[in-house]
Amino acid sequence: MAAKKTTKATTKHKIPPRPKQAPTDAEWIPKDKVFRAGPKDAKGRKQGLWREWYPSGRVSGEVNYKDDAEHGGAWWERGEGGESSLDGTFDAKVVRVEQTYDRGVMTGERCFTKGGKVVGSDGKPWPKRPATVPEAASWIHATEAWVEGPLFGNMNGRQRLWYRDGQLLEDAHYLDGDRHGKSLRYKYGSLTVASTLDGPPLTSLVEAEYDKGQLLRAAFFESDLGKSDDLRVVTVDKPLAVAHFKKGKLHGKLSWNVERHLTLMDPVLKFDDVEVTVDELFGERRVRDLDHVEAEYENGKLVSIRNFDERGKEILPAKPVKDFGQTIERETISGYIERGDLARDLAAFFPKYAASKIDEDAARAKKAFARLPKEHQAAAKALDALARGKKFPSLVTTSLDAYGFDTVKNELYGATDDRYFGLAYDGMGNMQFLDLKTGKVLGYEHEEGIFDKRRAFPTLDEWAFAMVRLELVLERRVPAAAMKKLFKRLGLAAGVFELGIIADD
Repeated sequence: MAAKKTTKATTKHKIPPRPKQAPTDAEWIPKDKVFRAGPKDAKGRKQGLWREWYPSGRVSGEVNYKDDAEHGGAWWERGEGGESSLDGTFDAKVVRVEQTYDRGVMTGERCFTKGGKVVGSDGKPWPKRPATVPEAASWIHATEAWVEGPLFGNMNGRQRLWYRDGQLLEDAHYLDGDRHGKSLRYKYGSLTVASTLDGPPLTSLVEAEYDKGQLLRAAFFESDLGKSDDLRVVTVDKPLAVAHFKKGKLHGKLSWNVERHLTLMDPVLKFDDVEVTVDELFGERRVRDLDHVEAEYENGKLVSIRNFDERGKEILPAKPVKDFGQTIERETISGYIERGDLARDLAAFFPKYAASKIDEDAARAKKAFARLPKEHQAAAKALDALARGKKFPSLVTTSLDAYGFDTVKNELYGATDDRYFGLAYDGMGNMQFLDLKTGKVLGYEHEEGIFDKRRAFPTLDEWAFAMVRLELVLERRVPAAAMKKLFKRLGLAAGVFELGIIADD
């Protein structure tokens, strides 16, 4: 900015005649092309009001000092005939700059045009001050934000930043230029202050605690996005995640609200070069009914993971499955649902899982299934008995919450045809449909609005056999490699493709 540093004259610079308006002890400052003078104390430190003059004799500016540091008000103006002590930071339209300081740190700035209009350092008018932004805040062009408190340098005290429209972006405290104490950072979608610290996808408030620049703790909340100076009302009972740090590394407890984590691809948190992924906290196996995870770190190394349900009761992962149909032959898959093999597998693999809720339009199944080719009707009828009888558990890979989904009624893009009967969601927002015309099970990609041929199963039996076993792989109760070997032997191409999505080979 326009903070002035005293530069002693040397023989390399031609010193112009001192104007009569300047006192005899005024010193020539080559960098700013002004004469400068003011009072000093017995220790030689600047104290009180210092003034600057152009060679023409016009006063170019005034700065208040305390113990050799700018403190209080300061101003500078351009002179006549090209005289100016303002550097290239300021646009040519800026003719006057007013700044305030607190012990050498700038805390406010206003720039003015020749007509007295308040502008930024870029010469453009300030935005209209929103009601949420206090009068003490300055519009800082360089940061594209309203700022109250210390602006740059060796900052001390509280600093708040607002977006031009009044949304509070950050509320932080500093000590000797470092963050110290509590710091709040708000997110409005992609609108936020740049930071190396971030949390789960739904994070809209980051609450961090620092000690002389060292991050100690970070909590990530989902909160409302209203315009307010105060801490927003948190819309969930607990944080999305809370982590503790020591010397830039995770150290101590990390808690993660799994239920509120939108996508498995997004990390739990990031800080500088530290990144905690979903896979890291899920551990060796997926845990059913998992609500939140508590992990323990020591100097950046993961030491332990504990899993809890929504009641706060610790839960343990299901045991590995040794017999998952390794000896079955392809011809045996036909009739898998009708014979009751699917029902037996569901009961054996997932004995305590809650049943899928099924869609409100599931009652149309009987009439819809009558349209299927005859060879597919028995499997569909048996599946309907499981779904409507609440004997089909809610699985991640196969959630029958979509069972009965009506694509015409819901105007599903790319699938508005009554030949498609909703079967299940796949855990990634995609859906699986039974094609009433062919008897095939089709995979629908919700983002593209298309059916992916690679996810198509020729029959309900093959689909059910594969999807149940994919759940075992997802829960890491069966190795992915072993399941891939089985699927390939049985010719379940769609099963192999789905397996590649949920597990690394």
